[in-house]
Amino acid sequence: MPAIVIDGKLIAEKIKQKIQETIGNNIKPKLGILCPNLPSSLLYMNAQVRLAASIGIRTDVVKCDEDSSEEYVETAIHDWNNDPDTHGIFILQPFIKGVNLERLMMLINPMKDVECIHPYDSTLRYFSKSPIGSCTALAIMEILDDIKVAISGTETVIVGHSKIVGRPVSKLLLDRNATVTVCNKATSDNNKLQEHVARAEILVVAIGKPAYIPGAWIKPRAVVIDVGVNHVNGNIIGDVEFESARQKASYITPARGGVGPVTAMIGMRQLVMAYELQHERR
Repeated sequence: MPAIVIDGKLIAEKIKQKIQETIGNNIKPKLGILCPNLPSSLLYMNAQVRLAASIGIRTDVVKCDEDSSEEYVETAIHDWNNDPDTHGIFILQPFIKGVNLERLMMLINPMKDVECIHPYDSTLRYFSKSPIGSCTALAIMEILDDIKVAISGTETVIVGHSKIVGRPVSKLLLDRNATVTVCNKATSDNNKLQEHVARAEILVVAIGKPAYIPGAWIKPRAVVIDVGVNHVNGNIIGDVEFESARQKASYITPARGGVGPVTAMIGMRQLVMAYELQHERR
């Protein structure tokens, strides 16, 4: 029996309803978006702006390209940090070449860091002390909870150890008592990736390589969370061979309408959370 294809849009809509109940007519959060002039970033930024408007969230977009100076980019962050009317800051990635992204992350006021990319917030999240975390990592957990996966004790394998997906989701899964293996480039280079993938009851893949994980590797009845969004010949393809993987898995996310809509909505939820935290401090 083919896997159930997870409807990320439906899960995102549930989150949206809760956000709207929280903000009502009294809360007017505002999000600052730093957007590199790249096709994928502009596409995502436009989707973010539309989504925010549909909820009642205001946005302020600053675009930059390879001709933009570091001073220009840093000024945008400083201005948002010092503006009490801006409650969250979001840096779209990948960022433009020539700008030190690590430095930009450190410039963000931790109270306005809706992506949990500032070292202070990342450290708090590591010790399970931060209410705000990686949007994609939290989206993955939201999906697993929505389909009612029993996470505790499961063999969970993460392919990809990025700072914004692989590493933070590994911590969230460990907090839920999963047995977690994180695979990286060296795993593949040493021809050990297949053996790890093959034993995964929950498989999370986030490497940005189209159809890199063959469906034949998937453990029967596994839950497959494919974070990959790869543009190939006008199509969007995930990091997992979708059709063949669907024949073996119990649940699987599609490249379009899977993790993405949930991630975007989690970002909005965290903006509202940041708004509330900032007003508690006043």
